[in-house]
Amino acid sequence: MATPRLFVDGPLTGSSHRLPQESAHYLTRVLRLRPGAEVTLFDGRGGEWLCRLLTADKHVDVESVEWRPGVPEPLFPVVLVQGLAKAQAMEWVVQKGVELGMTALLPLVTSRSVPRPRGDHEGNLRWERIAREAAEQCGRTVVPRIHPPVGWEALAGLLPPGKRWLFWEEARNAAGWSGWGGPLAEEGVSLLVGPEGGLSASEVVQAQALGFEKVGLGPRILRTETAALAALAALQSRWGERTPAG
Repeated sequence: MATPRLFVDGPLTGSSHRLPQESAHYLTRVLRLRPGAEVTLFDGRGGEWLCRLLTADKHVDVESVEWRPGVPEPLFPVVLVQGLAKAQAMEWVVQKGVELGMTALLPLVTSRSVPRPRGDHEGNLRWERIAREAAEQCGRTVVPRIHPPVGWEALAGLLPPGKRWLFWEEARNAAGWSGWGGPLAEEGVSLLVGPEGGLSASEVVQAQALGFEKVGLGPRILRTETAALAALAALQSRWGERTPAG
């Protein structure tokens, strides 16, 4: 069996650690690990630790065996601005977006967003849990930030500098992304995808005012979750994550 891999909320410092109750329950009750078994832990600050279980009863204590650098993070920030969509689509975007290298997710409340966000942020807590589990599964050592849903008025202050692309169904026959050959390593990139039903004409104008360039992803109209992941995959295919773009 592959070594279990878990995110630990809190800095991993020192030679031994007591795991949170949820993690301890998973290792001892679900996986049925016993003292001496190995587990990989990471705290979201980069790198990971190979650890060995010292106790596996009411509490689970582990000792650090070896620090590892882990899977490299993208060389530039990749922010996905996702028009707020239905629950299943949003959860899919969170999970697969983490696997495909996004560094942050900004759910955007638009005129066609269904459902509307709730004030208790229950959905945001679920997205954060999905992001952690996806990072555990795919080998990332940093969990992407999942922002609470925001409106257009707050979006500008949350975007990194650099390229900004709006993937719009009306631009699906565009020749391609301009700046396709330019370096992104220092600037980063923001990708904007509308919700089910797309963005309204006035919202496209708002996006352009924020510096987003209209681009397409081919001749077919894609579902919102498909478009988001296709954009991330195309970006990583072109620029990759291990070497600066040239």
